[in-house]
Amino acid sequence: MLNRLQDNFKIQILLVALLCFVAYGNTFKHSFVLDDQSAIVSNSFVKKGLSGIPDIWTHSYMYGYSKQNDETYRPIPTTLFAVCYQVFGENATPYHVIQVVLYMLLCILVLFYLKRLLRDFQPLYPLLITLIFCVHPIHTEVVANIKSADEILSLLFGIAAIHIFLFAIDKVKGKFILLAVVAYFLAITSKETAVTLIVLFPLQLWFFRDVSVKKILSFSSAFVVPLFLYFILRSNLLDSMTFDENSSKLSVYNNSLLAATNFPETVGTAFSVLGYYLKLIFVPSNLTYDYSLNVFPIENLSNLKPLASIFIYIGLGVLAIFGVLKKWGFAFGLILFLAVLSIYSNLIVKIASSGGERFLFSPLLGFILFVVLAVDFIQDRKTLTWLKKGVVSILSLLLIVVFTSMTIQRNSDWKNDETLFLHDVEVVPESFRANIFAASIYQEKAENTSNLNAKNSLYQKAIKHLKTSYTIFPEYDENYIQLAQCYRNIGDWNKMKTVINAGFKYRENDLLLVSLLAEAHLNSNEFSKARANFLILEKSGDSTYTYSSKFNMGATYLNEQKFDSALVWFGKSLTISPKDIPSTYYSAMCYFQVGSLEKAIESFSKVPNNHETYAHSQSSIGTIYLIQENYEMALVHLKLALLVVPGDENILNNMIVAYQGLGQLDKAEECAQMINSPNAAPGLQ
Repeated sequence: MLNRLQDNFKIQILLVALLCFVAYGNTFKHSFVLDDQSAIVSNSFVKKGLSGIPDIWTHSYMYGYSKQNDETYRPIPTTLFAVCYQVFGENATPYHVIQVVLYMLLCILVLFYLKRLLRDFQPLYPLLITLIFCVHPIHTEVVANIKSADEILSLLFGIAAIHIFLFAIDKVKGKFILLAVVAYFLAITSKETAVTLIVLFPLQLWFFRDVSVKKILSFSSAFVVPLFLYFILRSNLLDSMTFDENSSKLSVYNNSLLAATNFPETVGTAFSVLGYYLKLIFVPSNLTYDYSLNVFPIENLSNLKPLASIFIYIGLGVLAIFGVLKKWGFAFGLILFLAVLSIYSNLIVKIASSGGERFLFSPLLGFILFVVLAVDFIQDRKTLTWLKKGVVSILSLLLIVVFTSMTIQRNSDWKNDETLFLHDVEVVPESFRANIFAASIYQEKAENTSNLNAKNSLYQKAIKHLKTSYTIFPEYDENYIQLAQCYRNIGDWNKMKTVINAGFKYRENDLLLVSLLAEAHLNSNEFSKARANFLILEKSGDSTYTYSSKFNMGATYLNEQKFDSALVWFGKSLTISPKDIPSTYYSAMCYFQVGSLEKAIESFSKVPNNHETYAHSQSSIGTIYLIQENYEMALVHLKLALLVVPGDENILNNMIVAYQGLGQLDKAEECAQMINSPNAAPGLQ
């Protein structure tokens, strides 16, 4: 069977394609998730469709979402998203299908490339390396998260470039080098990490072909051109080549290495993360989308974990150097692994994350190539006699089956934000951001739940996660707002005030916090304190609070039965929004209380019949006419109110008085009987 598979390359291609769909076919019905919001759903350039492509090519990667023209330049994946949006809109399924197809094409291309590269090795090595790469669970973040098309496209065009270049050398067809140069440019403009792949063009000739150093350097020099062009474009189009110093992405809660206070801590923590990557390659369990603050604690160089990692990576580096000198083929894979991973190490330049499974996407291919060729190297020298081909075949097959199963299972967590956030917060309960995101899910679920007990339970779960994130990083000011909103929604005004006052330490005079504090005081019947905060909003000049500050000032005076002062502020809110129903309604109530009955009638009459206060407004008009002994008009409005709330006791009692005033005692008796009936309702408040 293996011989047949070895001799039939078409079957190998079909096997790779089939395995891609088996491993990732269950993502087709998934929603947009995680960074898909910023890359697609909420990206203004992408939502323009084809007309947004010029903007995509002249701005930074996330400008359509963040409006910050710095950080990264990746027009290729964003162009793909714009084309998809033009055709499919916000239907996530086609995006996921395209993502898997791109991944399938990448894996097939890897197979083609390795077949050419390793032509002097065991014929099944390319297939083995490709299949392990294809189903490794570490890739679930890239394939299941549409935003990570940048990773797939970058490696796809990168492998295409080095494959075409190798083909050109093998077939002595120099014109294909130009095509390889174009492919490499597409790789870099898909994701900038492809710049590290430039070392592969000369090294593949050095390790696997008999070409002089002079020719290697001569042929490979062409790939400096797309690299130079990319940096020219990036420097001219972007405001900054790196993260803006005020960028929220380059923050300690995204990258815990920024919390390191000295060089030993920076290096120690970075190598601790690099060591964890090795663990994920061999044991890809407990996967998570989030490796933000507190997932990786700050490690000093005196700690065993970073020291062990440093020792391993130094060993790999030395092995790579010796491999180059001695032309050991496995060193080629090792260099691919180390070169790409170096960009994500936080040792060369700080990036927007402590770590990430997507950072292993390209390096993994190099590591698998390294391991397979290293085993081949050991077999040839008979260093380990148990490494027989039969044993390797069985272990490889078992590994592929296990990895496929793990991948399918992990994909289910990526179904939507809710499944991902609530699952992964259990995997990394110590993570700052995982707790923030889990809390947001519980808040959203609570807002969409009508059952009061269920709603309160969901808010309590949100509060639990927000408290955890607060413990990890109290400086994160948004935490206080989310906590305050949760306490507001369960009516815990005292805790709401405590949280807000703590938040002022990090967001001094923040108007949103002032607004929430004013609301908490208002609902605690602390009207003077509420007014003090509403006045801050009033004087701020912020248009967000122009109306609400005036209305709520009126509400504080109304609650204190200071009706004249309330009228002043409701009058101010009505100058901002003349047709505002709440201001009109409460003004009417104040007019009634101060005896301006005609103005009360005028204001109550402006309340439309589809508003919740309509019945009370009509009942109040009826009451005023009763006071004025205008019984006929009183009945007109009381009947209108009764249509909305049949059987209301207060309305019926007032109707009895009106009918008695008109001498219609029989109708008064009918109203009295309605009050005494089982269907009678409590009076309007």
